[in-house]
Amino acid sequence: MGIFRPMLCVPFMLFFVVLPLSLWALEPEHLSLPRTLEIAFERDTTQESFKARAASLHERGAVASRLPDPRLLLGYEKAESMEEYMLGVRQEIPRSSRLRLKQDQFGVLASAQERQAEVWDRQLKRNVRMAYLDLWYQQQALKIVRHHLSLLSELAGAAAQQYAVGRVSQQQLVMLELEEDKEKDRLARSLGDEEAARARLARWIGSIPETLQLDEKSPPLPSLPPLEALKAALPEHPLLAVDQASIQAGEMEVRLAEQYYTGFMVDGLYTRTDEDQQKFNLMFSIEIPLAPSGRQQRNAAAARHQVRATGYDRLERLRQMEGEVEAGYVRWERLGQRMDLYQTRILPQSHMVSELAASGYQHRVGEYAGWLRSSVAAFENELSYLRLLTEQASVQAELLYYTEK
Repeated sequence: MGIFRPMLCVPFMLFFVVLPLSLWALEPEHLSLPRTLEIAFERDTTQESFKARAASLHERGAVASRLPDPRLLLGYEKAESMEEYMLGVRQEIPRSSRLRLKQDQFGVLASAQERQAEVWDRQLKRNVRMAYLDLWYQQQALKIVRHHLSLLSELAGAAAQQYAVGRVSQQQLVMLELEEDKEKDRLARSLGDEEAARARLARWIGSIPETLQLDEKSPPLPSLPPLEALKAALPEHPLLAVDQASIQAGEMEVRLAEQYYTGFMVDGLYTRTDEDQQKFNLMFSIEIPLAPSGRQQRNAAAARHQVRATGYDRLERLRQMEGEVEAGYVRWERLGQRMDLYQTRILPQSHMVSELAASGYQHRVGEYAGWLRSSVAAFENELSYLRLLTEQASVQAELLYYTEK
């Protein structure tokens, strides 16, 4: 059997090795990350639900500061010698401090819902960015895989023609066909991954046409502050503000439970008999807490325990967030170091090795298998760098959740 003619495959090999991704044509429709965020916020209803709950609590607070509605009293009594008809009003009058506490408590709970809306604002940004980055990676990887497969198919076709005239060995042909089949399998997997990523992004922005492509360039993200600045901003995170509001509402509940005398009740009663005798009665009633160390004090103690538990939960959440920020920041820096290594060493060297292998094979001083391995390795390194780029951007999106307002 003859050898694979070098001059036939060298043009393909050079194109196979050095074609940059930036030369690929863009599709007619492209969706940027900023526009994707705009669409997601336009479609979002969760934030409006938090605002509606806050408005509801404000309204309940306004009602809580007012006296309860009076009650109408109607009565009839028949004795041996006369009949009585009664008409009256009963008004409950809570302590003024209790009314203020109830109003303030509803206000604090309303502010918690407003801060919860801020939490969701950050979560929505993070979720959309992560979904966008996922789809962006799958689309860019598909371009690399399709380009790789296209070149392998052309080389396999040329090799088959050379094999027919005895200029390519069967081993060389099978090696090339095997690599082509492996790349076809990768393309099938990549298509499935791209469809799944498209569905995840559609969760936030609605259906996405199959023809719609994301921007070719790496999605823009706000820059990260230093690690110390990130950690210093954590106590102001709205999620911790929600916990703080729960603590404040619990403290008010303690003060309410400690009020043994909650108010009094006034009854005004008009009575008239069948003999036209009339009288007006005015009565006051007040609670007499018996054994206050029992029910009232236990209710107050229960409320204090709940406040203490919420405080511990807030502290634990802050510690957890600090740990996540530290771990994420270290990972973000390490990924940046690896990307620099790929940009300055691995990618240039892998392209150089592939070019040298192609030149050596052309001049019959190198092996066919070595050239094929180096060419495949160059494309694998392109995919690895793309994964690193996407992974670092995803970590950055996670960290922005803790600091971006």
